[in-house]
Amino acid sequence: MDNRKLIFTLIAAVVALIASPAWASYAIYVGKNLTSDGSVFIGGTGDEPSSHWLEIVPRKNHTASETISVGVTKEANYPGELIEIPQVPVTAKYITMNYSEYLGFPAPLTNGGLNEYGVAARDVWSPSRQDLAKMTPNPQHGPNYSDLSRIAMERAHTAREAVEIVGQLIDKYGYSTYGGNSHMFADSQEGWVLIDFAGGKGLWISAMRCWEVLKLGIGCYTAIAPP
Repeated sequence: MDNRKLIFTLIAAVVALIASPAWASYAIYVGKNLTSDGSVFIGGTGDEPSSHWLEIVPRKNHTASETISVGVTKEANYPGELIEIPQVPVTAKYITMNYSEYLGFPAPLTNGGLNEYGVAARDVWSPSRQDLAKMTPNPQHGPNYSDLSRIAMERAHTAREAVEIVGQLIDKYGYSTYGGNSHMFADSQEGWVLIDFAGGKGLWISAMRCWEVLKLGIGCYTAIAPP
């Protein structure tokens, strides 16, 4: 791909993001075949009005009995109860942007980041159908979107493994929703999208990239296929 086509593609992707509604949550992925040096780009933003801070979380060792608290509280729009799940023996170093508040979701919250293995993540609001959302039990249980993103950063060595980790957690513990969500995962070789649905039925779906540029917005995926 020549530089002019690369520049045009990237400009088009950026313009697509700028054109999104001001209150939208969105992400973008640019694959290695569209960059002159084979780099991969992933990023995004969202409407989180609370305080934000950048944090570098060190690599950590954990005891065999250590657990982590996941889920949402009764104050959430879809009320839930926090549960404890086992922590793994070693968690990776990663960089993330934390934020302080979302009703009923214990802080700090994150939408992803980049870990020491080169796995990157970006979380995006993806509302489920209303008939699914209405099926959400009260109280609901299982990790929330931030828990899943953080755990993926702590444990995944590849984008594919991030998807497998999130899917296995939902299968085993359920998913605490705020109405539907999605995750974009990427490494140096490929990108993945995973959608987790509201309703308390443990529904999720994932797909590996078949595109070189992907814009991920609220309930909307816009892809540019490889030439």
